[in-house]
Amino acid sequence: MKKLLLIVLVIVTAGEIFYGCKKGNEDPLISFRSRKHRVTGVWQVCSYRINDADSLIDNISISDTPTTVPNLWGCIGTMNYTRKKTYIMEFDDNGLYIFRNTWVWNTTRDWNTNIPQCTDTSYIWKDSTVLTKGLWTMAGGVGDFRNKELLQLTDGVDQVTGQSYELIEVREKELKFRQSVTNPLTNEVTKWEWTLCPYADSTATNGNQ
Repeated sequence: MKKLLLIVLVIVTAGEIFYGCKKGNEDPLISFRSRKHRVTGVWQVCSYRINDADSLIDNISISDTPTTVPNLWGCIGTMNYTRKKTYIMEFDDNGLYIFRNTWVWNTTRDWNTNIPQCTDTSYIWKDSTVLTKGLWTMAGGVGDFRNKELLQLTDGVDQVTGQSYELIEVREKELKFRQSVTNPLTNEVTKWEWTLCPYADSTATNGNQ
């Protein structure tokens, strides 16, 4: 009898883990972390598709080589700039989110004359801009969506404008959500889909950047 009771408890517990954590079709079969806990963190947008077309403006590299004026030693050369752009989304435990883009600049000074006073140099610096701040929560229980199948983002200080996204996949190493909107005039459907992967740079968690 005790063995039977133990088996029943194991089955019930496993069922709670499975149904409580797996919501999207691409979610892990079993996870000991809740969906909300798995969303929390700092993510990088690694894929952004509109109607299945790759539309991510990411990792933009530009190069500029203006001629520099001679320095005190008469050295003349060029400055080379390369910019890498990345979109970051942060979801914290308190229900706040930040969407920003970051630029990593790689600058190289290339002198035409190699003397001690005209040594080639290079350095890297980072800049970032906050695009949107607001609140985030797990939603559902409306239409065909069950509880925690929607990601609700409410933008701005007044917390009035909000958007809902269907959570397709929520894993510790990948977060995927999408949104479909039908044009009432043409009945044309536009589909957006985001795929996020973990972002390891801790400076992205500073909301004052």
